[in-house]
Formats: sequence, C-alpha cells, structure tokens
Amino acid sequence: MEPAAFGAAAVVLGGAALAAWRAGSPIMPVVFGLPGLLAAGAALAAWRRARRLVAGDGAGLVVVREREVAVFGAAGGQVFDLDTLERVEVMRPAGVADALPEAPHWRLHGPGPRPLDVPLAAAGADALADALTALPGIDWAGVDAALAATGPGCWPVWSRQGPRP
Repeated sequence: MEPAAFGAAAVVLGGAALAAWRAGSPIMPVVFGLPGLLAAGAALAAWRRARRLVAGDGAGLVVVREREVAVFGAAGGQVFDLDTLERVEVMRPAGVADALPEAPHWRLHGPGPRPLDVPLAAAGADALADALTALPGIDWAGVDAALAATGPGCWPVWSRQGPRP
C-alpha cells in the first residue's frame, strides 16, 4: 500500500478514537486507537521505504528470483547468489564512464574477486531492496544517509561478520 493510504487510515481511525473518547466511551477509543497507531506505524515504514526507491528509469534490468539476483545491462549480465553474500555497500561513484555522475548503486560483495554493482534506478531494483530486508542487522539508516548524500562515497550497510565500526 502507498504511504498516503496508511496515513489516511491513521487519521480516520485516530479521529474516530478521539470522538469516542470525547463521547465518554471507555472501550471505543481502544478499538479505534490501536488500529490507528498500527496504521501510523505502517505509514511511517512505507514512507521510509518509498524514500529509498529511485525511479526505475536508469540503465539496466534487475531480476530477483529464489535468492539470486540477475543484472542485465548494455555490457552484458551477471548473476549473484544472495546466499554467498558477504558485504553490502551503497556507492555513489564520482562520475565513472558509462554511468551517470554520482548515480547511487548497491555493491554486493561475495566470494569472487569482483563485486556486483546494481544501479538503484535500474528497472526492478526495488525487488533487490526487498530481498535485502531479510539480512539480519542491515543498516537502513545508513542506506538513507547514502541516498541523502550529495557527493561520492561508499557506505557499508551490512556485513556477514556484523556491523563495522
């Protein structure tokens, strides 16, 4: 659901709880208030997730199926097994060839010598973000900070060994 729908539900249920409380009902504020709080929490979570998503009009196509990520672009394709994932970073390159300057992308490190770079604006990249939610202890605040940054950089957001200092 969209964040606006959850927000609207929270406002309606909160208003109903307030009206029931003003009318002197002892139970109805709880009946309306608890779902209203849940809707408000869901609205906040949906809003945060929507902020992480970049319009899917970038270069490439991302397909996530059964714990495998396939990335297809003009230069070819690459498949990555999420079960072998060792480290996840959010990158903002400083204007490299064949990429938009400072276009953010996921960088997935595995046992091989080359990491997999997945543009956040690629079609289907939102499915990768959904798959990464299963990682224990992923730093979504770090992802948000990387997306809010204006310059180049590398933000580690998850590691199999645990968080980095």
